[in-house]
Amino acid sequence: MKKSIALACAFCMLTLNGWAYENSFAGYKINDRNPFLIIESAKTYAFSQLSSKKFAKQKEDVFAVNVINYLLADEAGSVIGENFSTAYFNGQYEKLALLQRSGIRLNLNHSPLLDPTKYREAYPEMQASSLPEWEKKKLIPRIRVKKIGTFNCITHSYLYKHAAAIVNAEITLLSANDRLYILSTLGQEAPDEAEILAETEVMKAESAEAAELIEHALQASKAPESVSFSKIDTALYEKLQANHETFIKNFKIMAPVKEQKIVSYDDSYLGKNFQLPEDWIYGKMNMEDKDFSINVAVSMPIEQVANINKRYFDAVRNIDVNLLQNKKTVEEKNQQSVKLAYKIADEVLKDFNAGLVTGSIKLKSETGFTGMLEKPISFKYEAENVLGSFLPEFKKLSNEFMALKNYTYNVKADTLQALVDLYLDINILQKHEYNSYMKLAAKDDLVGFAWLANKKAAEENPQAKEIITDWNF
Repeated sequence: MKKSIALACAFCMLTLNGWAYENSFAGYKINDRNPFLIIESAKTYAFSQLSSKKFAKQKEDVFAVNVINYLLADEAGSVIGENFSTAYFNGQYEKLALLQRSGIRLNLNHSPLLDPTKYREAYPEMQASSLPEWEKKKLIPRIRVKKIGTFNCITHSYLYKHAAAIVNAEITLLSANDRLYILSTLGQEAPDEAEILAETEVMKAESAEAAELIEHALQASKAPESVSFSKIDTALYEKLQANHETFIKNFKIMAPVKEQKIVSYDDSYLGKNFQLPEDWIYGKMNMEDKDFSINVAVSMPIEQVANINKRYFDAVRNIDVNLLQNKKTVEEKNQQSVKLAYKIADEVLKDFNAGLVTGSIKLKSETGFTGMLEKPISFKYEAENVLGSFLPEFKKLSNEFMALKNYTYNVKADTLQALVDLYLDINILQKHEYNSYMKLAAKDDLVGFAWLANKKAAEENPQAKEIITDWNF
């Protein structure tokens, strides 16, 4: 009996300490605790501290995202201009620790390792590991060295105001396996319910339509204002730092393997694993509510993401504010804002060549879609009637923003499942033509979907096309 209890306890401990994510090529693993948000590429893994279950409850007083990046020895060496190894890192750590013990305030000139922004410049997919490029010259970090768990850690702390929110960025460098690991926590105080409701009401107001959206974009594109650490609530800052240190303590080193990790993601409801093309990145959202659970993933080429970000912020920052301020009525402001939005969209779409979206919705009701599929012939007939009526009408509504040029569809159904296969030939802003492939399926208590958009002027990625072609339950 005692042995059974001991085994049960041991099993519980193993379950509680299970490692939800590992990158054996990079040589690390981390327990991400079923996060609401995940972002992954070959060199990046990011996840929200907020779990998928807590998201619906909104009980957290701090919202934070943890990010892990890594560089191999030769990659790190090419960035810092010196031969890199874990021994080199530890030597630099000891030098900085001596300066810190001597009462000298550390700055970016004290070691080639310092300044996280230069790693981002060398590897665009590491955007989330450091501050945006347009922020780097505006903010000066507070630098400290400290042993956290078993790691020698060099941490850069940034505090700044951006789009009305005070953001804390804790960016820590550490090393093992002759790799440089960059662990970041981007955190801010979570808005309370009253703030969320007030923001919602503003966005609903008649006077805050297109013009309000442009104003929000302008605020988000502004360079941040540096905030003194004395201005932030001490308890809040200590909690943000504690969250970051907990993240580091949960980061575990393992012996690296030679095989590069294939970037892929799971949809647990569909029971599928999606392997992405090389040099693609994805973001995945998991949310659980009392009535349903949702998985949604968006993926595209890494270089495309970097280019789109740059085009977007450049386009917004180049907006002439006087074009809005000189308009006297709400209608005039909205008309001008729509024109500005078209210009921004045009810039972004210049680099949007391909994108893949997949997802699933699991209902928690007892009936689900079972009743709908009891008469599959009737369902197929009704679905074809809906599509046969809607798509021609949608084509007639084509305008200068979006035009439906052509379409095809196919509906399959039996007593177990239904599948809709849809192709749309779309032209956006009368300039950007896309082949759009969509699949939608339903069975029991589950809906699944997949959508791939490819710009006609760009070469289609065969692996991405294969995902959409082979997609089914």
